[in-house]
Amino acid sequence: MPCGIHRVFLDTNVVQALEWLGAFIWYGDSSVLESRKFRDGGEQSQADFLALRNLFGSPRGVPFEVVVSQRTLTEFQATPQPDRRFALLTYGQDLYDWHVEADDHPQPTDGEVALALGLRQSHLSALPDELDRELIGEAVMRDCDTFLLSIGKRFFGTKGLSAW
Repeated sequence: MPCGIHRVFLDTNVVQALEWLGAFIWYGDSSVLESRKFRDGGEQSQADFLALRNLFGSPRGVPFEVVVSQRTLTEFQATPQPDRRFALLTYGQDLYDWHVEADDHPQPTDGEVALALGLRQSHLSALPDELDRELIGEAVMRDCDTFLLSIGKRFFGTKGLSAW
């Protein structure tokens, strides 16, 4: 496993990126590189998608457990465009089901997530979005050692969540 990563919690924006350019990220479909979707993202977005390709596109499969939250699906339900909402919900549900099938960790209840958030409030107070705080609380509750997120079209991995 790369850098000792075992369980990676995917933020909503990362799941969106996987859905958007999944043929390239997962399978290396190079025709995507010529698509408007890829080109319009600019150099930094292209570099980020290449980084996701390197992370998720191993011929031996993903070398870590992928964790997705039911809260991500709730966020997708708020997508205003019906076609985009359907695509995100379908992809997100498939990814969620894949991870749940392989996951031996129980899903935390809302109360457990709230308790995790309360215990770590000082660490999370810098995040203005309540859902982001809930996702990080859930990642901690689900024994994830990395939280993969996107900030301003840049992807970051935050390792060492259990140290909180």
